[in-house]
Amino acid sequence: MILLPPTTKYVVVTKEGDPLCRPARARLIWAANTAEATSLLGVPSLLAGGIDAFTFRIESAAGKFAAYRALETLYGVRSSFDVALLHHDAKASTWTAEGDFRRYVMPGAAVVHTRDPRIALSCVKRNTPYILEHHDEDYQNNFENWSDLKLSSPLCLAVVAITEEIGIRLARQGVPEQKIIILDSGVNATAALRRTAAATRWRQSLLKLPYKQLVVYTGGLQAERGIHDIMTAAAELTSTLFVLSGGHKSDIAECKRVMMARGLSNIRLFGYQNHEVVCELQQAADVLIFSRAAEGRGDITSPLKMFEYLLSGTPIVAADIPATTRWAKHDIAVQFYQPAKPASIAAALKKIANSFPFKQGGYEENIRAGHPYVWQERQRRLLEFVGHVPVKLTY
Repeated sequence: MILLPPTTKYVVVTKEGDPLCRPARARLIWAANTAEATSLLGVPSLLAGGIDAFTFRIESAAGKFAAYRALETLYGVRSSFDVALLHHDAKASTWTAEGDFRRYVMPGAAVVHTRDPRIALSCVKRNTPYILEHHDEDYQNNFENWSDLKLSSPLCLAVVAITEEIGIRLARQGVPEQKIIILDSGVNATAALRRTAAATRWRQSLLKLPYKQLVVYTGGLQAERGIHDIMTAAAELTSTLFVLSGGHKSDIAECKRVMMARGLSNIRLFGYQNHEVVCELQQAADVLIFSRAAEGRGDITSPLKMFEYLLSGTPIVAADIPATTRWAKHDIAVQFYQPAKPASIAAALKKIANSFPFKQGGYEENIRAGHPYVWQERQRRLLEFVGHVPVKLTY
């Protein structure tokens, strides 16, 4: 377990320029949950991010409490950690590692946990230990100065790869294999809390004639996520109501265009919803869909959605991709389909609905299967891998 020097903190930060919080941004969800999980494990932690997440003055105590409330509403995390709100650099349009972060966060950092190689490089310059996560994002893939990160030195405590494929790629880039750990993204443990009354209200509101079943998808609406394949299933299952929750405005507009062109009236686009509403919808559904287009980078897709779906207890139809196949041999309420055969989604939905009808309280076998993947367990594995953090000698 990590032992921190007195008065220092375990700092969690995503990338240069990111706000402290914002709806529908996966890496900000990662940061908030990682900070909370670290704190719950007894390690003093701090979450850093840009002040431009807020439209109100944040410098007062009341403003800081409002920031905590925003984090709880958006991501379901509690204020068990400190926050550092970073202002834009004087000559830049955003904050950078060399501005407020260097002046006010780095002096009190025992270790910095980040997804940005540029922040890791700033840590190297100041002799601060760091943990770097790689989630196959463009700014990570485009970073060229890997040799400057001193990956073999004690400053690099670990390099986290989100999938085995990324871990292999990092090793080929020269990251020492003993520094690489493969960790899935985590899921907020509150997803397992039962929301029976809210789920019942959703079903009463949505399941009106002619609809007999409710199928829910939560997440992004980009084409690579198999959204058009879900629409193909909706065209066949006319007595089933499909709710798609999530997506940016441009993706929602594209979905509306396709729905109108195909004459689909049994799809509802809910747009972005906060963590609590997403959990309510997942527990209200007869079936949840984890879709992926055949050409949708299935080999590097994170299983995070699967973890969240499992904790809901609702039966699942999932694309047969590396992120989901680990559950093929588990005795749980899940049915797989082949992304290369999108027409098979409808058949999978029919089959699982017959085998696992709606059950208030969810299927316990699914909930149990999801528990090992909560954020706190993920962070526990990482801290055990890292071990003791060396005391910072200079700044």
